[in-house]
Amino acid sequence: MKKQILNTIGFAAVAALLCVTCGDNGLDTSPKKIGDVDRFLGRINSTDTTGGGTPSTPATYTLTIAATSGGTVSPAGTHSYANGTTVNVTATATSGYEFTEWTGTGAPTPATTNPVTVTMNANKALTANFKESGTPNSNIYTVTFNINGGSGTTPSAQTVYAGSSITLPNGSGFTKEGHTFDGWNTQSDGEGTNYTESYTPTASITLYAKWNAVPVGVPPTPTVTTFRDERDGRIYKKVTIGKQVWMAENLNYDDTVITSDVCLDNDTSNCAKYGRLYDWATAMGGARSSSANPSGVQGVCPAGWHLPSDAEWTVLTDAVGGLNTAGTKLKSSTGWNNYSGIPVGTNEYGWSALPGGGCFWDGSFTNTGYDGNWWSATENDALNASYRYMLYRIESVDRDIIYKTSLYSVRCVANQ
Repeated sequence: MKKQILNTIGFAAVAALLCVTCGDNGLDTSPKKIGDVDRFLGRINSTDTTGGGTPSTPATYTLTIAATSGGTVSPAGTHSYANGTTVNVTATATSGYEFTEWTGTGAPTPATTNPVTVTMNANKALTANFKESGTPNSNIYTVTFNINGGSGTTPSAQTVYAGSSITLPNGSGFTKEGHTFDGWNTQSDGEGTNYTESYTPTASITLYAKWNAVPVGVPPTPTVTTFRDERDGRIYKKVTIGKQVWMAENLNYDDTVITSDVCLDNDTSNCAKYGRLYDWATAMGGARSSSANPSGVQGVCPAGWHLPSDAEWTVLTDAVGGLNTAGTKLKSSTGWNNYSGIPVGTNEYGWSALPGGGCFWDGSFTNTGYDGNWWSATENDALNASYRYMLYRIESVDRDIIYKTSLYSVRCVANQ
């Protein structure tokens, strides 16, 4: 190899190297100088262009491109490319077939991209995969869902590539009376493998909702969510109890056209805590009395909601075990005055009743901390309407009538 170098650069150049200390005595042919030249020639013959002994990056890489039956690729075969070159590769299916994905070290993300651009920074291989049109792709799995005796909307099926995971539906949108949702199972009887958050399939499969029966007398854990009143942008909590969806706090909508909706004690901080107080005409929005279930009276409620009739209040108290203990179960666990022998509110259903009192027909505010009062859409006569109330010293939810000019709280029910 040194001869090759010598032939390339010429003896004159080597002589010049040796003659760094030339003088009257001619060439310096000492062992040290000869060693310097040998090291120089050795460095020229190596692939090290840095001078530090580290091999340089290869100048070229190979890309091998192939296709399974049912299509072609362009370009095809094995090619060499300079480092950093980008190569465009196209897969084309033949008649009766369709392209599915790329595989190999040059495969893109997602693997279905076509054409694909490959950057040459290493040796790579790329294979285009095809399948007959109308046949399932062996690399793609379908996961379908069965709500397994529940009612509501069944989640849509999901498709996923082999080795990838899906996020499982969280159980919203469907229910089963007397049961709570506990994830997805590989068997309809719940005896298979259970998954709750994500799932990586190894084949196409149907997953079944797993339901746990609620012990008799034990209410399910309430699921409290929120919605937005588009009129003023206020966010309210809501909760499902039985087959009804109730607001989980009192309405606090200020109709600026009228003055018959007020804050308790005319203190705006009480509106934030207890909601606003309305007379019956305002609560009804001018609509006529209704005893129907549902009432059909939107009244002062947001779009998609309505003021409950007396019959709808009865549906609520029945759903929580009856009138006699409904007050304790629907009351907030805080905010109520204590009374000897009466349990504090348990708020088992997330209804969160607070003792916002009211305002009588004579304009006097009363009973804050002692009772809560809510209008119904059902009148008793021309002067009086039905309402429901809870007292700090009793466990029940009771019905009564009062002058329509009184100011009480409003809870709305979602339209079905």
